[in-house]
Amino acid sequence: MGGRAINLLPSAQWNYSFVAFLLKWVVSYGRYVLVITELIVILAFLSRFKLDQDLLSLEDRIRDDRLILESSRKFEDRLQKLTSKQGFVIKEWKDQYLWSEYLKEVTRLLPQGVVLSSITASGSQLSLTGSSLNETALAYLMNNFKKSPAFKRVSLEKVASDLSSKEMRLITFSLTVQINPVYVKYRF
Repeated sequence: MGGRAINLLPSAQWNYSFVAFLLKWVVSYGRYVLVITELIVILAFLSRFKLDQDLLSLEDRIRDDRLILESSRKFEDRLQKLTSKQGFVIKEWKDQYLWSEYLKEVTRLLPQGVVLSSITASGSQLSLTGSSLNETALAYLMNNFKKSPAFKRVSLEKVASDLSSKEMRLITFSLTVQINPVYVKYRF
């Protein structure tokens, strides 16, 4: 067999060329880079299944929370309406309590011989109309109102003598008293 000889070993120049250097690097370190890159791609692909499952779970939770919020919104609206009504009722009850305390004080201050025919409350004052058997009872009534801590100012608006009855001479009167708001303290 005589022929030409084939040299499989590269020449010395070949060892120092860029292509040889690249080929050696790809064969030795490049395969590690490729394997690590493939592992990262496979992990990303597999993590996609978990991330998709988490996304579906979050969407379900958001939908459930939205339903809960919508149902609680109706309840909250009803609760808000009831609370506003409750506030109105409490205010009315406090006002009624306030006026009942002042009316108790008025009845406590009435001397014998004085009869009230009407009591009208408006704003921060009471208007009283009534009749008295004599001037002394009316004077006691005025003095009692002036001394009471429940009232600040007393003014006699009208005084008239009723001579229709021969046995009794009635004195009709109308007076206005200013209430003292500090007198009644809320107990709640």
